[in-house]
Amino acid sequence: MLKLEYLAFNNNNTKRSVLNMYKQFKIYVMAKILVTGATGNTCSILIPELLRAGQEVRAFVRNEEKAQSLKDAGAEIYVGDLDRGDTIDGALEGIEKVYLCTWNGPTASKQGINVVEAIKRAGTYPFVVRHSAFGPASSLLFLCKT
Repeated sequence: MLKLEYLAFNNNNTKRSVLNMYKQFKIYVMAKILVTGATGNTCSILIPELLRAGQEVRAFVRNEEKAQSLKDAGAEIYVGDLDRGDTIDGALEGIEKVYLCTWNGPTASKQGINVVEAIKRAGTYPFVVRHSAFGPASSLLFLCKT
């Protein structure tokens, strides 16, 4: 059974929102976390906080050069594309938690589905937090039905 948690928060202040989201993520046990959308506005703030908290982070990126600051901070970089499901499988190896953050464009739902399908193929079922600008009706519920 794939576990998904929906977090709602006010996004008026991105840094405050990300830090609140991190606290709500409730990371009590050290785990290897896959963070998608790693070089975006949200996750580029979240990843350094996770690293400062002693978490192991694998940053899923499309462009390795854009992720240099995350690599310098201690994140493991994994290059792939959420639009291509075949590039996600390897990123899940050894992962216990996934912070699934996609862009808010037309392929966002498909990207989420690609991650869920890769998790199903891996058979590991990590704890997943789905960050979405679309809300639970169009995002979380859709993913749970797949």
